[in-house]
Amino acid sequence: MEKEIIIGICDDNPMAIGQIKEMTGEYLKKRALSAQLLTFGSGAELLDSESAVDILFLDIEMSGEDGIQTGKRLRERGSECKIIMATSMAERFKEGYHIGASRFVTKPFDQEEVEEALEYAFQSFIGMAAIELYESRNPHHIQEKRIRYIKSYDGYAEAVVGKEGKRMRTEKSLNRLEEELDKRLFFRISREYLVNFAYIDSYSNGVAIVGEERLQVSRRNKKEFERLYREYDLYYRG
Repeated sequence: MEKEIIIGICDDNPMAIGQIKEMTGEYLKKRALSAQLLTFGSGAELLDSESAVDILFLDIEMSGEDGIQTGKRLRERGSECKIIMATSMAERFKEGYHIGASRFVTKPFDQEEVEEALEYAFQSFIGMAAIELYESRNPHHIQEKRIRYIKSYDGYAEAVVGKEGKRMRTEKSLNRLEEELDKRLFFRISREYLVNFAYIDSYSNGVAIVGEERLQVSRRNKKEFERLYREYDLYYRG
């Protein structure tokens, strides 16, 4: 089950909102991507919304709470959305780093610049799909990025989920899970284990430490594991 990306546009200028909507629509069409677009006319309107956006175009110069103040409040609430700051004042770009802005676009907007910012944001989303896992025979849809590792047993597999290490079951084989899970995030380190790179605390000499677990990487998979683990660190680790 794939989670639809939600793109928010927060600006007190309706014309600017219209431009970003049109440019974003062009990008989505070119890339054959699907996303929900939400618009907000002020920081207060965005903060009052119950919708959790994944990507946010946030205007810096808004009346009332400006974009920087709005962004700070979002972060205080725990939002991890990818913020793309919009401004006509390049000197304010530095302020965006205080709220973890990932990209900046300048007014008047340029299609290529908007698309580059969106491409960067979309590429950072991995493990967003959900798989069905069972706990006490009750089904749950769990996002891939929450799974620490999966261990194979005879006839079933067990997933260790989240920081709390909840154990959940699936009847799918490890071979099938290896094909279905996001390959940027998961790697088959041995016949028994599929591991999520994001939860590896340290790695040395063929041993991956995941919490209190020491998981051995097989000799045949070691070289490829190390290559993809470096790639994950370089491109995807937050």
